[in-house]
Amino acid sequence: MKQTDSYNTLAASGFCMLVYNPFYLFDIGFQLSYMAVFFILYLEPLIRKPFDVKNPLLAIPLSWISVALAAQAGVTLLCMYYFKSVTLLFLFTAFPTMLFITFLLPVAMIFILLPESNWIGYTCIRWITERLTCYFCYTVEQLSYIKGLDYAVNLKGYEVILDYILLITLAEWIRYRKKSYL
Repeated sequence: MKQTDSYNTLAASGFCMLVYNPFYLFDIGFQLSYMAVFFILYLEPLIRKPFDVKNPLLAIPLSWISVALAAQAGVTLLCMYYFKSVTLLFLFTAFPTMLFITFLLPVAMIFILLPESNWIGYTCIRWITERLTCYFCYTVEQLSYIKGLDYAVNLKGYEVILDYILLITLAEWIRYRKKSYL
């Protein structure tokens, strides 16, 4: 039930955006965002299943990695098509990015919701938000200097569609082990 609701919510939000502006369908950001979320919903449980651990110290980082892998699987073909290249850098950036976001988002939300004042708590929250943001930006910048992980690829539109069909068929075969999917 929960999975179906997630797909319906994703489809409804995409439909509403396309009713508002049908040209969003041709927007690269729209396509990448919706493809990433779809594949997170679709592939993440499949990726996480073999590594189902009960220890939260291991389960949380593994879930971050499985989300990053699922999202990357969803957008890689579109990136190859639009940008004519693919990078493996996400393998190194997923964990530090998720770690920073886990701490930055709640602190930033508290900072945004607090009224601006000279109160010591507000000053502390602002300082923590600034530090986390600076460290996050610094880490992303340092990771961007890693070279040798970019590969040039030139996919045609029909190849992208066929590759997505192949990816979904492979995932269905892994999930259900039906020969008919092969």
